[in-house]
Amino acid sequence: MHLAGNPLLHATPKTDVDAVLKKYNIPEKYLLYVGDINYNKNLPALLRAFSTLSQNLHLVMVGRSLNNIEIPEGRWIHDTIQEKGIAQRVHLLTDIPKHPATELAALFTGASAYVQPSLYEGFGLSVLDAMQCGALVISSTGGFLIPEMNMKWQIR
Repeated sequence: MHLAGNPLLHATPKTDVDAVLKKYNIPEKYLLYVGDINYNKNLPALLRAFSTLSQNLHLVMVGRSLNNIEIPEGRWIHDTIQEKGIAQRVHLLTDIPKHPATELAALFTGASAYVQPSLYEGFGLSVLDAMQCGALVISSTGGFLIPEMNMKWQIR
């Protein structure tokens, strides 16, 4: 059996994107990350890199445990956001419904880019989900995020 992206995710109309951005108070220019907060996801590095980018750009992070400061990874995220002074530009969304996937599809569709900074991955389904919605993907070279032989997806 081969892995694949979520079949319910696809590019959505701008009106749907606008409605979701309004609901969560997200501006039009944003980077998106969707996933767990495990160590291998390298999220403190993402936040440090993001802090050097334009003040007009926001970062939307979607995941159930993002606000959980009871676990080390949650504390790292919280501490890095505070240390870098980027709390006004980082949106931590922990309650995006998986079913139906319309809000998540709208976030993927509207993103300036999807970012996956993982140190390593088993496969990286969120990368496929982003591509299905037409999002530009920026990823590390860790693990199996983008196959080495598929050069049409790579910019080095």
